[in-house]
Amino acid sequence: MSDRIAILYQGILQQVDLPRNIYEKPASRFVADFIGESNIFYGYVSEKRGGEAKVVLENGEATISGTAAEPNQIVYVSVRPEDMVFSQEPKDGFTLFGTVKDVIFAGSVLKTIVELPEKMEIKSYTSPRAPSSRIGDRLYLSWEPGSAVVVPTADHVTYRTIDNPVFAPEKRRDGREP
Repeated sequence: MSDRIAILYQGILQQVDLPRNIYEKPASRFVADFIGESNIFYGYVSEKRGGEAKVVLENGEATISGTAAEPNQIVYVSVRPEDMVFSQEPKDGFTLFGTVKDVIFAGSVLKTIVELPEKMEIKSYTSPRAPSSRIGDRLYLSWEPGSAVVVPTADHVTYRTIDNPVFAPEKRRDGREP
């Protein structure tokens, strides 16, 4: 039995890492979608100060920490549903908002689906004992800046040694996005 997992996509090694690292620190958009669910936003880094970066997304702005991305770099931002936070007021560094589309009781978790103005759906998982939203509620979305992972777009390719996450192209062999 192995303690590492290798993820291949169309014959290209995407990432070799421990299962927890693959889940929490995916090296590509494909890997972020491979294990579990993820909310993936597309945007670009507008500014970087210290350890934090401001990312302009298709549907608002967000603050991310611990990223190597540079200003004007196009990126994907991956946030797991259990890291999403909904509130009645915007949090510092975030301007995302949407409308609750569905609330699903699933035993140990309460799944909330929020639709952003561009019809993008965001998932959140919380304890069923936590206060829940109702369909139609308008909410602001945020997360702890360190819980988001910036993954490269197909334009940004970096290969690293087997002991570290591996970035690989996200384009198919025919040149199209997956």
